[in-house]
Amino acid sequence: MGSEWGPESLEAFFRLLFELTTIDPETRLSLEEGVCPDIAAHFQQCWQYWLAE
Repeated sequence: MGSEWGPESLEAFFRLLFELTTIDPETRLSLEEGVCPDIAAHFQQCWQYWLAE
C-alpha cells in the first residue's frame, strides 16, 4: 500500500481480513480482477503463510 506500511500495519490488515473471513466459513479471499497474476499469487502466498503462523 505504500512506504508508510510497516510490519504492524500488515499484521493489523491480515488480522482484520481474518476476522472478516471467519464470519462466513465459505468466504474466499482474492484480489480484484485485473491484478497482475504474479502479484495475486504473491498475496495468496503471504496470506497462507500468515494463516499458518
